[in-house]
Amino acid sequence: MLIGVPLILIGIYIQISHYIYVHKKGYKDAIGVIIRIEERILHDYDYGDSIYYCPIIEYVVDGNSYTIEGQESTKYKNIIGYTVNIMYDPMEPHEAIVRNNKRGYLCIFYGIIASLLTWFIFER
Repeated sequence: MLIGVPLILIGIYIQISHYIYVHKKGYKDAIGVIIRIEERILHDYDYGDSIYYCPIIEYVVDGNSYTIEGQESTKYKNIIGYTVNIMYDPMEPHEAIVRNNKRGYLCIFYGIIASLLTWFIFER
C-alpha cells in the first residue's frame, strides 16, 4: 500500500494535467503517418552504447504538411507507414503531440497491483 497509493495518485495527476493541457489549448485531432525511423545512439560510459529508434511522423493540416518526432524506443524498426493519432494546436499547427498518454494509466495500473500485492502479503 505504501508504494501503490502514491503511484495511483501520480497516475491520476498525469492524466488530469494532460487532459487540462490538451483541452485548454483546444487541440484538434489528426492522423499522422510514420514516414521514417531515425536511429540514435546513446553513449553511456558505464553500460556501453544503446541504440534507440525515433519515429518521424507526418501529418497534414489544411493542406500543409508537418512532422514531429515520436517517443524513442528500442523496439521501433519496421513500423514505417503505420498511422498514429496526433493532437495539434489549431492556432499553431506545427505544435503537436502524439495522442498516446499511457504513462498515467501505467502508474495507476502498477499502483493497484502494488496495493493488492501488499494487501495479500501483509494483511492476510
